[in-house]
Amino acid sequence: HAWIGKNLLKSLIFWPEHRIINALQIIPENLEGFEKICLSTEKGGKSADVLRNLISKTLTQYPECKALLDISTPKESLNSPDKSNILWIEDFLLSGTEVTSLIKSLMGENPPGRKPKTTPLDDINYLLKKNLQFRYALSTDFGTNILNMLFDEKNLSRCEVKSQHSIQLLTVEGKAALREGNFFQDQDRKIIHSPNKFIKLPAFNNNDIWQTTEKRNEAIAFCRKVGMQLFEH
Repeated sequence: HAWIGKNLLKSLIFWPEHRIINALQIIPENLEGFEKICLSTEKGGKSADVLRNLISKTLTQYPECKALLDISTPKESLNSPDKSNILWIEDFLLSGTEVTSLIKSLMGENPPGRKPKTTPLDDINYLLKKNLQFRYALSTDFGTNILNMLFDEKNLSRCEVKSQHSIQLLTVEGKAALREGNFFQDQDRKIIHSPNKFIKLPAFNNNDIWQTTEKRNEAIAFCRKVGMQLFEH
């Protein structure tokens, strides 16, 4: 099945650094009013370090943005009582699982048996009372919906999601199921009730790559089988 892997690689679009920065809108007019920039680095990793360096390098070009150069973690930013307007930057919002888990950890909420993403805030009101924008270079409509649903559930009315580019993963039926609470058959493990009906597969849309419907369907079936094996083990 090497041909499937090769075709998936052909479907990838690699973003250069300048495209990421442009999508994040790191320019004075789109940073006006913010008092702090934060970046999730709780789990570490090269991706967060690269993004931090890109943002810092871009900010140094604008003297009026000097005060934002002190980029911290979300917890450090939210624990600052004198900062009311915070910009939370990430590169990509896919499923929303990581960021929603981190927000819940900041609020002192963690599922039994799971390691917290971080320690709770000194005062939960810091999260409830601050204006917080989550800005992504790229997002999915699914992840955006999941994050907005958390804002509604936790009364985080001052939080918003912004993204220059969005990948549409939800079908009409999927959007309705998500609104009505019927999207997952297992809410804890986030198992989708009817993936064929609720989710689009943009990686398999290019007919020039997959050539025939038969090959496309074979590749989808193989990926689903491998995905289920990885999930179960």
